[in-house]
Formats: sequence, C-alpha cells, structure tokens
Amino acid sequence: MRFSCSKMNFLPSANLFSKQLRFGIQTCYQRASSLSAKDVVVPPMPVTSFQPDPYEGPDFDKIRSIRANHLNPALFTYYKTPLLIHQGHMQWLFDHNGVRYLDLFGGIVTVSVGHCHPKVNEATKKQLDKVWHTTNIYLHPKIHEYAERLVATLPGDLKVVYFVNSGSEANDLAMMMARMYTGCYDLISFRKRLPWNEPCYKRAHSTFHLAVQRCRQFRHPSDDER
Repeated sequence: MRFSCSKMNFLPSANLFSKQLRFGIQTCYQRASSLSAKDVVVPPMPVTSFQPDPYEGPDFDKIRSIRANHLNPALFTYYKTPLLIHQGHMQWLFDHNGVRYLDLFGGIVTVSVGHCHPKVNEATKKQLDKVWHTTNIYLHPKIHEYAERLVATLPGDLKVVYFVNSGSEANDLAMMMARMYTGCYDLISFRKRLPWNEPCYKRAHSTFHLAVQRCRQFRHPSDDER
C-alpha cells in the first residue's frame, strides 16, 4: 500500500478543508508505513456457485505484445502487471487464470448493477433479436419510453434530457450549456479527476504523459499562483 503526500493548492475559501485533508492523508501515510505484510489480514472471499468459462483467448504475453505494437499508446494501464480480465458475474470478476476478484471499482463506476446482471442480459438479448441499431433520423420507442420514465423522477421543471455516451461528453455538454447561459468561459476543475479524455483536460491528469497543446479556456486555480 502506497500513499503520496505532496503540496496541495486549494481556493482560499477551502483553507480549512485543505488542512483537514492534508492531515488525513499524512495520518493514513504514517499508519500505512508502520504496517508490514504480516499485519494485513485479508478476510476470505464469500462463497459463490458461479464458475467462469475456460479462457480461450491469447495468453498474457501475447496480449501485452499486441497492446505494445498495435494499440494507441494513449491506451495505457496503471499497473506494471495489469489483470487480464476474462469474465464477470454480478460483483465478481475472473482473470484468465480463473482467479476471482471482488470488484469494488465497477468498471470506473459504470457497472452499477453488477457484471452480466440477469435482468440486463435478458433485456439486451431481447432487443438484439429485434434491431441492433437505428439512427436519430427515425423514431424508435425505447428512447422515448426511457426519457419519460427518467423525467418522472426529476424535480421541478427538469423535464428535458440529453442522452450522451460517456461522462466526457456529459461534461462537454454541461460546459457548453453553462458558457452559453452565463457568458463566462472560466472553469475550475480538480486535478487527477475523471473523466479526463478531453484535450482541454489532459494537463489536469498527472498520469497523462503525451504532449497535448494547452487549452486556453481551461485554468486550474493554482495557475494564478505561478
């Protein structure tokens, strides 16, 4: 377990929160540093009757070779030896060796109901038997049914939805709407935040190491101190 404590920059109104957060991180670091491998007790995994299918894909070394030679270098992992995920079932993930993991990450918080949930699988297969894809220039009932059910849960005058494919697109839309409404183009963002794929945000993510032109309309609060 590793923690990194570095200088943090916050807005003046957040000085108290900054001190408390820094103290909390330093405390966690000190406690973690005093632990050894023998001090860490990992409880046994709960029993499950689900058995993953045998892995039949390329071996781990072949996967790493393909990734290094044929995939965009921006598609990087955070680990020297990343997991090779083979199958998922509800809260469980299985690697290519059949080792089971309890997924607390949720596919970067996108799998909210578990992997391969039976109800989701059933609805997906039912739709696949009808039509795979259509376009917005035609009408299809599902998007209208979903919109109606969704706005019924929203308060007040929030009765219009705009569906997008990702959190990055949602952020783009939110920024565009805010700028159109307020006429203000300044934005505040956390460092090391998600989503981070937009070109204007890449400098806010410490692990992005490729050269990207700075977006003039993006400004981090600490930039004023430089």
